[in-house]
Amino acid sequence: MSTVADINQALDQLDVEQLLQVEGRIHALQRQKSSGIIFDDDYGLWTEEDQASAAAQAWEVLEASKWTGRSLMPEYEAIIQTGAFTGGTDSTQIISEQRDAR
Repeated sequence: MSTVADINQALDQLDVEQLLQVEGRIHALQRQKSSGIIFDDDYGLWTEEDQASAAAQAWEVLEASKWTGRSLMPEYEAIIQTGAFTGGTDSTQIISEQRDAR
């Protein structure tokens, strides 16, 4: 087994116990080489690659959110266009004034 392709082919033939042994060996090698380890405990390793993968999956979930493609209802958009919600005092200004008065 001299190539990654050979290793991948051999991994397909291993049972779960043997795969766990391989995983343990890979973790041991990562510890020896200190290759991008962020977290290391009795349960395993968390590497920079794991972090990047988790972040990518989180962004996919956020981008697929039902809220990302939302649009204003035509009726509400028409009201905004007329300027119905302009004027008045901004609530952040009221809060600032109350805070400053203390």
